[in-house]
Amino acid sequence: MRWRRKAAPISTETQADPSASVYSENLLGYLLGRAHYQFLDKLRRPLAERGLTEADFFVLSVLIVSQPLTIEQIAAHVAYTGIDIGAVALQPLLTRGLLEPDAQNPQALRLSPAGSDAILHVLAAAKAVEADLIDRIGEMEAASLRNLLKQAISATDPGLPKLWQASKE
Repeated sequence: MRWRRKAAPISTETQADPSASVYSENLLGYLLGRAHYQFLDKLRRPLAERGLTEADFFVLSVLIVSQPLTIEQIAAHVAYTGIDIGAVALQPLLTRGLLEPDAQNPQALRLSPAGSDAILHVLAAAKAVEADLIDRIGEMEAASLRNLLKQAISATDPGLPKLWQASKE
């Protein structure tokens, strides 16, 4: 049997009695949400430097992985965030020259060179935040965390389309 060290409380004072509360820091939803927002908080500055919102980040991230995509396909990939992506939400990215219509399929969008540059800078910042986290918790814990998060995602997946797909060539 493997022994694993138990994590220390993060939001509970030493003298507090969390058993008296219906909501505690041991709820997975709280832990997943807090970790997500604390990680994302470290990306707010790089996003702001490029005039990007969280919604813009999600759209550009989808397109750096798979493009061109129609507005409907982009919206389907971003649906889990609760952000409504449609033509109106994408218009500022088109106006700013971060997205452009695909030459072969004008109904689909792709990253422009400026859009690629913007998302690559933000993703570099995200990788730096991840590297810092791995330095703090260790490689083994990071691998365990990745595996557990993938299991949680798989167990709660509402049927989102696969973002990473086999090459069509």
